[in-house]
Amino acid sequence: MDKNLSRDDDRLKKANPGAEKSKDCSSFRAAINRKLTNNNKGLDETGLFTVMCAPHEVPIYSVDLRTGERYAYLDEIMKRVLEQWPQNKIFLFYDIACLYTKHFRQFSEQDVRRVVHVVPKFHVAAHVIKCRRTMHPALTPGCRQIDGEGCERLWSKQGKLAPIVRSMRILSRKQCPQDAAF
Repeated sequence: MDKNLSRDDDRLKKANPGAEKSKDCSSFRAAINRKLTNNNKGLDETGLFTVMCAPHEVPIYSVDLRTGERYAYLDEIMKRVLEQWPQNKIFLFYDIACLYTKHFRQFSEQDVRRVVHVVPKFHVAAHVIKCRRTMHPALTPGCRQIDGEGCERLWSKQGKLAPIVRSMRILSRKQCPQDAAF
């Protein structure tokens, strides 16, 4: 175990004394539990869920969100990923991987063994210490120097497009040039 991480744990406990009260991140206020806001009323889609190749930061699958972020969207994408790469170990970087891990157990035992759940480097600091110790990319064998924040970089590049496409209907948005979408 990295000694610096232990010191960070102590520092974080002092900075946030309530962080250890929860044994898991179930109290973590993530998008999974967020209700749709008034800004989304009347829109065909409320967002985009994208899975990308972490080392290359290339989008693989995207799904339009219609009802806010739900596990069902990731379930569907994970089924496709597991089918497309049946022999590979899959590293799933997800902001709330610790919560999704519990849900993911419904998949076959073989698939559960193939998928390694990791919280992206930027997001892991918001999690409880137990989660940081088990799902930090730097402490996960096989992650190398991957931070898992490729989707965040993608969204930051697309930020200027959001106000333009937000109010478009499905067909209009789908007809936008591909180079503008990614």
